[in-house]
Amino acid sequence: MRGRTILSLAILTATVWAVWSGLAAWQYASGRPGSGTVVASFIAAVLCWASASAALLITAATSAGANGLTGLMLAIFCRTGLPLIAAVALHVSVEALAAAGLFGYVLLFYLIALAVETALSVWLIHGSAAGRASSLQALRRRK
Repeated sequence: MRGRTILSLAILTATVWAVWSGLAAWQYASGRPGSGTVVASFIAAVLCWASASAALLITAATSAGANGLTGLMLAIFCRTGLPLIAAVALHVSVEALAAAGLFGYVLLFYLIALAVETALSVWLIHGSAAGRASSLQALRRRK
């Protein structure tokens, strides 16, 4: 399970940073870096990556135990609540980020991170369920 978790985090990280790199390259090519869009998109990428990573770690830690539902609810809060709260707080308090379109970038990276993190969470849960099933079958064979 630990190897799957590390691989999942690596895939999530690579996906978010690949999208941000492409977006930053496009922003530089179109002459927009002076307007703060690169910084706003970077902050959005970090917010969404961190919240999706936290949700993935919570899912990995709680999927095999009796606290699966509690872990799911906490992961949903981390995945949804944290980037939304941070985006609203930054949008209201830092005018330059608001002008650069921080909230739109948060929505973009949120949707990307959500899709990747959901697929990886299903893969992690399926892996832990398969592991429990094979362990149960091995115990039944011993009897």
